[in-house]
Order: sequence, then structure tokens, then C-alpha cells
Amino acid sequence: MQYRKIGNLDVSVFTLGTVQLGIEYGLGEHSAKPTEEAAFAILDRAVDMGVNTLDTANNYGDSEAVIGRWLTKRRAEGKKLPYIVTKVGPLKHGSYDILRDDVMYQLEGCMKRLCIDKLDIFMLHDFEDYNQDRDALQKISQDSFMIYPSPESDACGTDTSYTGVRTENASRRRSLRSLPTQNPHAIRQIH
Repeated sequence: MQYRKIGNLDVSVFTLGTVQLGIEYGLGEHSAKPTEEAAFAILDRAVDMGVNTLDTANNYGDSEAVIGRWLTKRRAEGKKLPYIVTKVGPLKHGSYDILRDDVMYQLEGCMKRLCIDKLDIFMLHDFEDYNQDRDALQKISQDSFMIYPSPESDACGTDTSYTGVRTENASRRRSLRSLPTQNPHAIRQIH
């Protein structure tokens, strides 16, 4: 497998799209959602073949949740984990605060479903969201935000409450960092 540098990540030239893990998707007779066992086998095989990046989205049915359970299983087994690319949208437009809060709310949900506390890359799912609020999204991409699961949540976020965006101690925060990209949809990497 060949890999390319994106920021500080060595990303495989092939990325596994996972929409079909969350909804019935495909052409003709091939539009079926696999069982969770089959989904895990697909994910395992892709990683075993050198694919180290999975593409999902918050509107791909339960794809993020399936991947989250798979990541939890692999983590418990001490196996290598791939990079996760997810997408957010559609976005609530209006004021900067409304847009920022919606982006962060959606990202919190993605991270919870994926059972992760670090998101490698996220993108906007719809280019119209970017066109509609380009300046605000650029500013959001330059600002630092913190995403903290509430103390009641475990690593997989079984409790649905999140504390949201805070602006406390910078040494404790996960910040959004720019990634060099030609894709205007790709905004940030969360640490």
C-alpha cells in the first residue's frame, strides 16, 4: 500500500468508504446493509490490506456507531487503529455562534458514536454549507475549541450528555488544527 502525507498523518492512498455499513446503499441487488459481523470483517480486511483511513459521516445511518463498536473491539485486542475521516452537515446557518456551536455539537456526536476522544480529520458534507458561510467557517477553522465528554460518559459515550464547547485551560483542550489541503470541505484535525 502506498501512503501520502496529509499534515502529520501518513494516509493510505485508498480510503474505505463506509456508508453501506450504516444504511442500505448500492446498486440493484447489491444495495444491502451488512450484518455487524460482516461489517467488522470488511473493516478488519481493509486494515489488514494496508488501508489505514476510514471515511464515514454523521448522516450515514449507524455507520459511525458500527465503526465505534469495531474500534472499541480492536482497541481491547491491542490491534492497530485506522485514521477516521468523518463529515458533518447540513449546518445551521445564522450567526457565527450558531454555526460554530452546530459544528461543535455535530463533531461531539460523531466522536461519541465513534467511541473516540480524538478525531483525525473532519470535512463538511455539503459544499453549499461552505459557500453559504465561507468566512465564518474559515474563522471557526482558525479558532480553538474544546470538546469534553461529560464525567458521566464512558469512552464510548454511553451517557448522552456532553458538556459542549468550553474555553478553559488551553493545556487540557483538544483543538482544531488546520490541515493543508486542496479540498475546501476539509477543515480540521481534532486533538
